[in-house]
Amino acid sequence: MWDSDMPLRNRRLLAERLRWPDGALDECLRIEKDRPGFDVCWFREWTVVGFERAEGFHAWRAGQDPLQRGLIRHEWHGVTAESSWRALP
Repeated sequence: MWDSDMPLRNRRLLAERLRWPDGALDECLRIEKDRPGFDVCWFREWTVVGFERAEGFHAWRAGQDPLQRGLIRHEWHGVTAESSWRALP
C-alpha cells in the first residue's frame, strides 16, 4: 500500500543526513507550493570538475532528475531561497 507521506519523510531524512541548513527544506517546499511545476532542492558546493555546482537553492522543471548527467537541463539557482524564488520564470 502506498504511503502518501513517504516522499516528504524521505526528503526530511535526506535533509537531516546531508546537514542542510535549518529551515532549508521548508523553504524548498514553500517555493514548490508558490511555483507549481518546479522541484527545488538545496545543495552544498560541489567542486569536482565536470560536476561543479554553487551552494544554495536550485530549481528545475518538475520531473527532471537533478543528478542526471549528459542531458541539457535548465536550472535556476539562488544563494538564498528568496533569490532562487525570484529567479524562476
